[in-house]
Parts: sequence; structure tokens; C-alpha cells
Amino acid sequence: MQYRQWEPHLHDLGEFEVKHAKNISIVNLDTDKLGNSQLPQQLRKQASQRRLRRTLVAGLLLLAFLLPVTGLMLLLRPPPKLSSIPAAAIPDKSIAVLPFQNLSEEKANAFFADGVHDEIPTDLAKVADLKVISRTSVMQYKNAAIRNLREIAQQLGVAHVLEGTVQRAGDKVRVSAQRHAVAQ
Repeated sequence: MQYRQWEPHLHDLGEFEVKHAKNISIVNLDTDKLGNSQLPQQLRKQASQRRLRRTLVAGLLLLAFLLPVTGLMLLLRPPPKLSSIPAAAIPDKSIAVLPFQNLSEEKANAFFADGVHDEIPTDLAKVADLKVISRTSVMQYKNAAIRNLREIAQQLGVAHVLEGTVQRAGDKVRVSAQRHAVAQ
């Protein structure tokens, strides 16, 4: 009962680790005439380290929660629309020559098909007022399993797409090309 007079002046400082990894609860007595309102330096250092650990743990827990949630949101969101040029901005006199497919039985003739493909845009580029998409820009469509010509034309910003095949057997060469008007 005799300690009740000091109760208003006792301040709980929390648990601190002392020798041999033992935790003790520490209280501070502070009045106008008695005690020290300052936390001892060793306890301040320990409290600071404890706050840092708690902040790090909270940050890691937050990160562990946010990473899967963000990944799930990215997986479930609709795919972005392909950047395309508005149909009104596509010049009518524009063409993309897609890589020609090699239909030859000998796969070594693929170089020949590439050579045929290289010549066509080069010759078309000589036509005045005709916009021809570069070989580099169309090479991404070389191995496309399914070619959606309308999407390709929108992505490249052209009104026409030329696609074709090359077949070589012995001394005979067969080149087939087809132009598609795909502008809207």
C-alpha cells in the first residue's frame, strides 16, 4: 500500500534484454524532485534496434503480401490493346512485305526465299509516293504460326500487306505473291 503514492510517477518502459538473454520489464520513476526522465543510453539503443527490427519485419510481411497480390492482378488484367495507328492516319499508298515462306523440300533454300523477300521491298521503295515498311520491321512476323493480316497492317500502319511463298526444285523456281488490302 505504501507504493500507491508513487504510482502516478511510474512509467512503463517496456521489456528489455539483459544478461544471458533474459527479458525484464522496466519501469521508470520520475517526479519533480526524484528520478530521471531520460531513458539510459543502453536501453535507448536497444529500443531503437527493436523498433528497427519491428519495422523491417512489418515491411517484409507487407512485401510478402503485396508481391503475390500484384502478380495476380497483373495476370488477371485484360491484355493491353495493341498500339495501332488510327485508320485515318494510314496512307493509302503504303505496303508491308511479309517474309516469304520457304516451301522447298530442302531447308537450305530458306536463304533463297530470304533473298527473294529482300528484293521485293527494295524494288517497291523505288516507286514514288509509296511508303514501304522496312525489312527489319516485318521480320517479327516470319515465324508467326497464324498471321492476322488486319492486326499486322494496323501495327505497322499500312493499307496493304504482301505475303508469299517460294519453292525451288532443281532448276525450277516458283514464287507466289498475294497483296491484301486491309485498311479500314
